Amino acid sequence: MSSLGKRKAPLERTGTFAVDPDDPDATVPSSETFLEPEEPAAKKAKPGSREKLKYATTTVIRSLDGSGASSVSLMSTLRSASFHTRKVLQQQLLNEQKKITPEVKLAKKVLGLLAKSFVEVEGYDYEPKSASHKWKTKKNIKEFQDLLIPLTEAATKVLKEDTMLVKLQSPTYVLGDLHGNYKDLQFFKKSFWNMGIDMSPARFLFLGDYVDRGPHSVELCAYLFGLKILFPTRVFLLRGNHEFRAQNGERDYDPCFLQNCEALFRKAQAKKIWDEFNNAFEYMPLAATIDDKIFCCHGGIPRIIQNELADNPLVRLIDEIPRPLNDDQVDQAEDFIAMDLLWADPATQEEESNTEDGWFGVNERGGDIIVFGERAVQEFIKHTGCTHLIRAHQPPKHGIEYCKSARIVTVFSSSHYCGGFNSAAIVLVNEGRLRVATTKPVVPADNVSDESEEEDDVIAEESY
Repeated sequence: MSSLGKRKAPLERTGTFAVDPDDPDATVPSSETFLEPEEPAAKKAKPGSREKLKYATTTVIRSLDGSGASSVSLMSTLRSASFHTRKVLQQQLLNEQKKITPEVKLAKKVLGLLAKSFVEVEGYDYEPKSASHKWKTKKNIKEFQDLLIPLTEAATKVLKEDTMLVKLQSPTYVLGDLHGNYKDLQFFKKSFWNMGIDMSPARFLFLGDYVDRGPHSVELCAYLFGLKILFPTRVFLLRGNHEFRAQNGERDYDPCFLQNCEALFRKAQAKKIWDEFNNAFEYMPLAATIDDKIFCCHGGIPRIIQNELADNPLVRLIDEIPRPLNDDQVDQAEDFIAMDLLWADPATQEEESNTEDGWFGVNERGGDIIVFGERAVQEFIKHTGCTHLIRAHQPPKHGIEYCKSARIVTVFSSSHYCGGFNSAAIVLVNEGRLRVATTKPVVPADNVSDESEEEDDVIAEESY
């Protein structure tokens, strides 16, 4: 088996949590966190002057309530929302007579079927290994099955159009691991794009790990593929380490993606559908930048940054990674770029001391996987011109965590991961700020204390 086939489960890392009651942005809806610029801007940058944007962080976070509702629309975080909505409506009128392709019809049919026939289980409360949703009838499942292979083929065509490193502009929402958690994905839909992707002025960037360990990997991937086909320039799907056959066919994950397929369809058809999804995964990009300032990937910093790269910019090296990209190619690549983008973690304080002068060190996950230290982060920022790296891959207690002088932001978008009580989070990158919204975890009654009851608004706090 590929060395990617047997990895230890992601390590949960948490920091010290605190609340800032004197937040100057207290008038902002409680669903947002403002990560303020280090220096107040004297003048507003002109449109298009994105090279002047400076992103920085503070230590205040606000949580969404259990229903996802807030007193002020979450869309109010985007100043251009109303203007954009008017433009969208005007454009829709102009496009009404344009030809609708078979791929678009297919995507709409899949999304419509999911919306109408894949319903939430009444009373579901994140019980481990239980389903949050169910199909109304077996006929619905058969209809869904018949749409999946054409859907994966259509999604593959669209994914091929993206470069291996996609360049985006703000505003952009960034989501981390979802792991078959269809309930949380729909929670974010309700909160952030309930009117439709085309009615939002933002782009949507997903950082991978859509499958494994959750009950609804098939439906979740079908939903995201549908969005990608309908909105190829607004929705971007990066690849995580679980979008590989050696991972999502590993039954130790219980359930793995293959088991999700087998639970829905007959075994022969399940294997074929699983295989076609993986064929599509092989064309997913590995990284993205936002405003040329925020670097995004699933894992972390490639170790090649330690070498002299003056004549070979990292961005170009990432773009040159061949596709389709399979497990063996990741294992055998001498530069380890793909492996590190998919698997690397920031070093903990203890691991930092074991790195090579703050560069890279051994990762407890095993194999050739690494952790990256403070010096690696500094060199990465210097080489790429980016100020922050947003990544996924690990489940912080509150769905968000900052480290390495707040330059590394970890976001995780699947709550109650593996039966735990972590929150799910989403990041909005816009106008020189990183805003964070997070769900509130359900804490077992015997774990509730006076201290935990006071932690309504919390964040992982780092020294910087």
